[in-house]
Amino acid sequence: MSSTVASSALVQKLTAILLDPNNATLLSLVKGVRNGIVYGSKIRFPHALVMVMLFRSGTFREKLKSVFQATRTHGQNLASFVLVFKVLHMIFSSQKGGDPARFSEKPTRKTPDAFLAGAMAGYLVFGRDGDNPINQQIVLYIFGRTMMALLKLAGAKTGLAQALDGPGDKSGKGRGNWWGLFSAASWGGVMWLFRYYPEFLQGSLRSSMVYLYQDSERWTGWRNFLLYNV
Repeated sequence: MSSTVASSALVQKLTAILLDPNNATLLSLVKGVRNGIVYGSKIRFPHALVMVMLFRSGTFREKLKSVFQATRTHGQNLASFVLVFKVLHMIFSSQKGGDPARFSEKPTRKTPDAFLAGAMAGYLVFGRDGDNPINQQIVLYIFGRTMMALLKLAGAKTGLAQALDGPGDKSGKGRGNWWGLFSAASWGGVMWLFRYYPEFLQGSLRSSMVYLYQDSERWTGWRNFLLYNV
């Protein structure tokens, strides 16, 4: 009975600490790290499991080790970015007076704080190991999504979205031609590079394009035409 009472008192004390507004800033960093680890692991584990088991050579134990290493790297890097970014953003925003800005609250004015903190954190966490394929995938994903959002923003601010694709709204609907332009530029660029400078393309991308465009031009009979490549 006494142990139950002690446990209940401990839970109440912990809850009081978590709900104390004076601890909110520090605890948001702790939970940001926690969420980074969980989200990065959930994203990377199934992807790494499929890719490693299907395409990586080695024993089952070696493959399993690679899966967990990739999962750990993704979760660790994402958690590190969240921590560094939030700390820097808090420092930049607090220097202007008042409490550190919280992302759960709508900003009242636009400042360069988020860009500066993001750029610095991006360099410190992802920018110093450009040969790491996981870092490359994360940064390239962010780059692609950022470019798409900027195209939509440019269309909304300049009115070109309506001129190209008819009326649009702030939700991003009615701007399909921006996606068309982005797709055209991306595919035109990669095909030009593959045609004339394939050595500069990332290895797995180059291999997939060799399979699609070069291997499809070579065969000596029906077997290596339908069943396998030469």
